[in-house]
Amino acid sequence: MSKQSFGAYRPDIDGLRAIAVALVLLCHAKFAPFAGGFIGVDVFFTISGYVVARSLLRDIADGSFSFSDFYVRRAKRLVPTLFTVLLATFLFSVLFLIPDDAMEVAKNFAYATALASNIYLAKQTGYFDADAAHQPLLHTWSLSVEEQFYLVLPILLVSLRRMGSRGRVTVVCLLACASLIWAEIARAKGLPSSYFFAQYRAFEFLIGILLALTVHRLPCAKVTKSAYLWGGLCALGACAVTMGGAPFPGVWALLPCGATALIIAGGSGAWGVSILSNKPMVWMGQRSYSLYLWHWPVLFASHRLGFSSTLSATVCIGISLILAHLTYLHIESRFRYIPMKKARAAIAFIAMPMLVAISLVGIGRSTGNFLPLFPEGFRKVYAQATDADWVGGRGGACWDKTEVSAPETCSVGNPHGRKAVLWGDSHAYQFVYFFDQLGKEYNYSIHDLTRPACPPVENPGVANGKQLDVDCRKFNAKVMNYLLRSNDIDTVFVSATWASYYGSDDINSRFKPGEMTTDMKSTFRKLSESGKKIVLLDDVPSIPEKLVNCQLYNRLVFSPEQRDCTFPGRLQNSENIAR
Repeated sequence: MSKQSFGAYRPDIDGLRAIAVALVLLCHAKFAPFAGGFIGVDVFFTISGYVVARSLLRDIADGSFSFSDFYVRRAKRLVPTLFTVLLATFLFSVLFLIPDDAMEVAKNFAYATALASNIYLAKQTGYFDADAAHQPLLHTWSLSVEEQFYLVLPILLVSLRRMGSRGRVTVVCLLACASLIWAEIARAKGLPSSYFFAQYRAFEFLIGILLALTVHRLPCAKVTKSAYLWGGLCALGACAVTMGGAPFPGVWALLPCGATALIIAGGSGAWGVSILSNKPMVWMGQRSYSLYLWHWPVLFASHRLGFSSTLSATVCIGISLILAHLTYLHIESRFRYIPMKKARAAIAFIAMPMLVAISLVGIGRSTGNFLPLFPEGFRKVYAQATDADWVGGRGGACWDKTEVSAPETCSVGNPHGRKAVLWGDSHAYQFVYFFDQLGKEYNYSIHDLTRPACPPVENPGVANGKQLDVDCRKFNAKVMNYLLRSNDIDTVFVSATWASYYGSDDINSRFKPGEMTTDMKSTFRKLSESGKKIVLLDDVPSIPEKLVNCQLYNRLVFSPEQRDCTFPGRLQNSENIAR
């Protein structure tokens, strides 16, 4: 295949990038008609597969390819802007977030510079979960997937260079099918990693690579190219407005990726291609990388500062465009083409950002999550809060264990009182200091045996692929054995977020309707027959989101407002607990 087969710069592809980033922005800004706009990321992946493969194939064909040149070019192209946004987001977190959240941003910063933000985020949240909005660097998962793709693609194409055209296409097709099947299996199992991990997204890039390998063979008649272009654009638009609830990735991702491939295949020879190649679209497409990086932190900052209206979202998009333009002119374009020796570039654009990020994490850990940067009044309230926290203080020693903890270490109340156990999930742990006072007043030593998402029954359900559920069942079996053989324990307090375990008929549900009630009856009957008194606690209403860490936020140096931290008594359980 000749070098000329891979063509030159195509402004219409920049226009397609503009559409992709616009879809993502409108989706993240919560414009309802574009609930499926997250497919813009899938569009980017397919574009990257095509553009980068085309460049690599050209260099391989003329013998100019060099691994070191490729990786340094990628670093110069991507890292300066990424590092700028990461640093700005971290500085915002130190000023406007509490120490725990600032530390999490620092960790995500480090993972992002190590090309592994997707791995970090997969452990924190699902992309569509409610708490995903609290991750200021959530969007960096896709950058890490793309960077991981860049690491592997040159190796793949170089290894296939001696293979015939048909053989290369066959290998890429097989890899794409394997990735798609793997992604569909992971998605069906409900694995959080199914959305974030590169192996489940590889087929989206490989579709672009297939196009790069075969586009020169496609019909070149103007009418055919026009059909590709407009068919792809219509399909992409339909995906954006209809796929808000579609399970991703997997087979559904074939639709936007296939539409993207059609648009690229239509190329500059189609009627009406100026809809993509006009100056405003090209302008925005050229800034799409910077715009993508800035938009989510700007939206996050807006929500943190109390602005969440449609107008504020629109303003955020405008601010993101301004920041993207400035970053494109003064950082992205400047460093991308700056002449520099490869060794020096590797140090400047790979080693140094990683060193800075690792240093931030180290400073955070050695200073109690950057605590010296916060005012004295804040530090006092924070110390009280973290002592009762699940991670720090007592929680670090007693909560979320895989074995039954030692009662000498993890009991509250009167250490010489009658023996009791607190058994349940994270909502049960909320009561631990209440039980400390209760035990002292009523002469009880209460052993804390609590674990996240783990209801106090002997054989809790296990959802497909949920290791957390598997560990819960093993832990509860140990707890049950401990309770039945410990004759000196006379009372078992059980508590949980009961509404979470009502169950449903969904095939992936942890409990079917009525199963939790049956398990509770069986478990409590065994405990009662062994002489234990069972005390069941109802769940408490969830605190409104705006009151979470309210006292801490009010004591920040740059608190945007002084909130009323009182809990309104008029709030009823029906407003706070899922039915």
